[in-house]
Amino acid sequence: MGGDGGEGARRWLGRDVPRKEGRDKVTGAAAYIDDIPFDGLLHGATIRSTIPRGRIKGIHFEGDHPWDEIVVVTADDIPGERMLALIEHDQPFLAKDVINHADEPIALIAHPDRDVVAAARRSVRVEVEPLPAVLTIEESLAPSHVIWGEDNILKEYRVERGDAAPAIAP
Repeated sequence: MGGDGGEGARRWLGRDVPRKEGRDKVTGAAAYIDDIPFDGLLHGATIRSTIPRGRIKGIHFEGDHPWDEIVVVTADDIPGERMLALIEHDQPFLAKDVINHADEPIALIAHPDRDVVAAARRSVRVEVEPLPAVLTIEESLAPSHVIWGEDNILKEYRVERGDAAPAIAP
């Protein structure tokens, strides 16, 4: 029987289904897109904050790495508006002066050799003056903990009750 769940399908019930690519995957012989070399390909890494909030004092590229060969991008390298729309245009592509959440992107690095990028990434040190984290709703409403705008309210929606039919009528 065909694809109707008949005898042909039932013969596999309760059994491992052999996969034609299985042997190559478990032996490491399978090729993935990451295994295919491309001319001019750069491997990249993102340097992210390790704290929830702080003031960036400096970004230091340390260690014995070919920093003159590594592409480094910080907020200062992004021309024009440096924000993307998370809710509004409120999320920086890369943090410049202040870190506002854990794992916030701070810098990007790239190089043709993935091992160079991996090693260099571990040698980037972001010098930060920690600021108090805002972890509760009560803290976010306190005037002493304003991070966004004037009151930490990113977006406000007003919902009114009433008859929806006239509002959605063509």
